[in-house]
Amino acid sequence: MTRPIPITHRKGLSRKAGRHHSAKPARKILILGGSGFVGRRLFARLGPEGAVATYNRNPISGGIRFDAVSMRLPDVVPDPDSVGAGVILLGDTSADRCARDLERSHELNVVSVQAVIDVLRGWGKKILFTSSEYVFDGERGGYDELCPPGPILAYGRQKLEVERYLAERDPGALILRLARVVSARPGDKTLLSSWLPAIAKGGVIRCAGDQAFSPLFADDAVTGILRALDLDLRGIFHLAGPRPYRRIELLEMLLAQMRKHGPVSVEIEPCGVNDFPLKERHPIDVSLDPAKFIKATRCRFRGMPWVCRELVKAARAQAWSPS
Repeated sequence: MTRPIPITHRKGLSRKAGRHHSAKPARKILILGGSGFVGRRLFARLGPEGAVATYNRNPISGGIRFDAVSMRLPDVVPDPDSVGAGVILLGDTSADRCARDLERSHELNVVSVQAVIDVLRGWGKKILFTSSEYVFDGERGGYDELCPPGPILAYGRQKLEVERYLAERDPGALILRLARVVSARPGDKTLLSSWLPAIAKGGVIRCAGDQAFSPLFADDAVTGILRALDLDLRGIFHLAGPRPYRRIELLEMLLAQMRKHGPVSVEIEPCGVNDFPLKERHPIDVSLDPAKFIKATRCRFRGMPWVCRELVKAARAQAWSPS
């Protein structure tokens, strides 16, 4: 099991493994939104010794139920002194659902998150808020932290509203704009694994050839979050994969890996991302430049060829066959 990385109140860790800046007991990370894709992996990495995790509709073992819209954080965290930092992952991350119910999504993604921020600030805790690549309009791609945001999606506007709220109130806070996160586990419903059933079935897969982003391996996202907390980073950073890809490139890469093990009867039908029935027009290129984050943390992230190889290996271990 990976050793938990403890967080001490405001001071983080020394760079020598296992040694802290003070003699105070290590405090836990409060993971708000621990039932989400990244939250579950973060909680699994730290374990109950290193973290407290909340959930709402989807229970997690060892987690605490917290409905951010109807409940108060102090009611579910009775001992704030045991917490050294709060990682805010909660919210609805579906851009289409957010657009279809603006009032509900704004209440969850903005109002309730601002209330959580106010509580964490009152407790004097380090705050890490995960934002999104969708704070950009997608006109140019390769966005770094100096590029002005200009979201065209309701979800992106909600994330940007929280970014500005937090930055105005807490200069020591950390905002990580997360790129699209993928994993190498079949059945986890992320982008790459979601293609497996269609590939197994064969036939035509319709895929956007224009949309680009900077996919990030899930375990690397968790490592990046913990490293950023360990170093007590402040301000805005882009946590993204090492290079951008168009969606169709990723599908072609996955198919190439599968064809190494047998024939695959799939034809790709290219289209545009906005050819799909979406509530809002989606941005085209929201790829992020992670250079600032990599320089600050010295993290090295795995590329998509490796992720595709590992996904195919895992699928084959589960008796999946391309033929």
